[in-house]
Amino acid sequence: MANITRFAIAMERRGEEVERGTIFAMQKGALAIGTALVMSTPVLTGNARGNWQMSLGLPADKEIGRLDPSGATTIAAMTGVVSQMRPGGGLSSRVFITNNVPYIAKLNAGSSPQAAAGWVERAVIAGSAAVEGVGGQLFRRRF
Repeated sequence: MANITRFAIAMERRGEEVERGTIFAMQKGALAIGTALVMSTPVLTGNARGNWQMSLGLPADKEIGRLDPSGATTIAAMTGVVSQMRPGGGLSSRVFITNNVPYIAKLNAGSSPQAAAGWVERAVIAGSAAVEGVGGQLFRRRF
């Protein structure tokens, strides 16, 4: 009976580790993709770069009017959002990255000489690649 109890306790701890590791991987992935999007955004005034918004649960639906030519303020705001993710968060663990400036699609189509068409897609791929293998690193420990 003691072996079953120890096993149950070990499984519960392992489940908690997996949950924490999953949240960590989601945080790392969301921030890597968000950072790649922000830093890939062509800059004239910093309005498009500053209007990347990360949210949990539902996508942002408004332009926020933040001018951020360097991207530092926007990335800091994203960091704050991912830090709110918690195990068992349900829908609030769904991460959205949006940009509601009316010309963002035009920028992604190549209207700026600063970035070739498709820079959004390339940023998402680059951000995703930055977190490949995170799961393997987190869950190598055997029980």
